[in-house]
Amino acid sequence: GECTPNVETLRLIPNIAIIGNSSQLNQSITVRCTNSTGQEFVDSPSIVEFSSVCQFNGLWANFSQWSRGCTGKTCDPPSPRIEDRNVTEFDRVSMTTRRRKISLVGIKFTPAPNPNETLPAGTVLGISCSLDTLLPKGAPNFTVCQLDRTWSPFQYCQRQPCRLPPIIGHTTMENFDILEQFERYRVHDVVRYETYWNYRFRSSNQSVIFAVCEARTGQQYGEWSPVSEAYLYD
Repeated sequence: GECTPNVETLRLIPNIAIIGNSSQLNQSITVRCTNSTGQEFVDSPSIVEFSSVCQFNGLWANFSQWSRGCTGKTCDPPSPRIEDRNVTEFDRVSMTTRRRKISLVGIKFTPAPNPNETLPAGTVLGISCSLDTLLPKGAPNFTVCQLDRTWSPFQYCQRQPCRLPPIIGHTTMENFDILEQFERYRVHDVVRYETYWNYRFRSSNQSVIFAVCEARTGQQYGEWSPVSEAYLYD
């Protein structure tokens, strides 16, 4: 007797290579993907090859694990890791602050992958950042789906850095709204200035004012919203 399907029929299964020609009982064949580097078994992606024996019941051993053949290796779509935060902005007209929600840290992939579809090995995605974020220095601007089903290393965007806030005479300054502690100042961070007793800010005639680090397109650093000098209040 022999196994069904026979070896010649097995060779019609997509993208598999059969080593061995006998379909007789107790004979073995070796089953591999035709491209062992770029392909994997549909139902057993972690297994490189099978040794299958024609059993006395007329069935091939482990047939269900390789019967649907091989397919190209793929990667799940990479995560953009977009993080929404409520941030503070400075209104230059009213000299006050306001809050709004923005996407602070994230990444844009080009072309944009469908989150519900895998991508074939070798796919290259470009990387870019939103208006007020940028890639860390030396970070790659692309990522590749690798044969181990992972994406080549890439880094997420960071908020644009800011220099130290300006020093204003006759005032004290404190961090008011710093979104991440223990890092340098970055866009959307806020500091609070308060004048000494009997001093006022010239622009508002108030004793308290806020400065916000604002994004600057095409620049290495963001810029602090303006803070007027403090004057002696009679």
